[in-house]
Amino acid sequence: MTETAVVMAAGKGTRMKSDLPKVCHVAAGQPLVRWVVDACRQAGIERVVAIVGYQQEKVREALDGLGVEYAVQSQQLGTGHAALQARTVLGESATRLFVLNGDAPLIDAATLAAMRQKHVADQAVMTLASAVPAQPLEYGRVIRGADGFVVNVIEERDCTPEQAAIRELNVGFYVFEAPGVWPVLESLGSTNAAGEYYITDMARAYSQRGGRVTAVQVPEVVGSGVNTPEQLAHIDGLLRSRGA
Repeated sequence: MTETAVVMAAGKGTRMKSDLPKVCHVAAGQPLVRWVVDACRQAGIERVVAIVGYQQEKVREALDGLGVEYAVQSQQLGTGHAALQARTVLGESATRLFVLNGDAPLIDAATLAAMRQKHVADQAVMTLASAVPAQPLEYGRVIRGADGFVVNVIEERDCTPEQAAIRELNVGFYVFEAPGVWPVLESLGSTNAAGEYYITDMARAYSQRGGRVTAVQVPEVVGSGVNTPEQLAHIDGLLRSRGA
């Protein structure tokens, strides 16, 4: 099975208080998005497609020399819409598809390998990485059915009080199978608090179709993303401390 990584790198990142695309901010000597692509290569994922949009020329410059392909998200309509743009590059080719956030540089080859193993072992149509942090975070809640498989992921702003109390959180890394993923992505709606097409809604969409959605728990730190200058400084220190 061939494998492709789709790296989300189209957003601005308004909380960074900078005109630079968020994924181009530097941690431990290189742009955030470059750490993500490096992890993909180390995990043996040969093909990488970056979804670009805001100031895309700077993102392309940050990834120069890595053999990355590009798809353009001209309007930022959400993560589900962003992932769908990869179809313009991949077409209907058969591939296992990793979808990753370009602002989460602590993703590593071991996590990607664990997701691959879980996806294959459970014969899943979708696999996500989850974490159970010591303190609540503003992440989507992972909803499991009676059989232990995932039936939904609900973003915090859309949670009921009961759902908000769930401690297992989605950290934003996924595995799918293409080309079957494309019509499911196209089916997503945007009736949520943000009015966006959430890739997290894929869990419910697949579950309703009878597909198996599974999750592999990873250390909380692996899913740490950068949304503010303070978080960037923290992640810079973590990358340096692990010898990056």
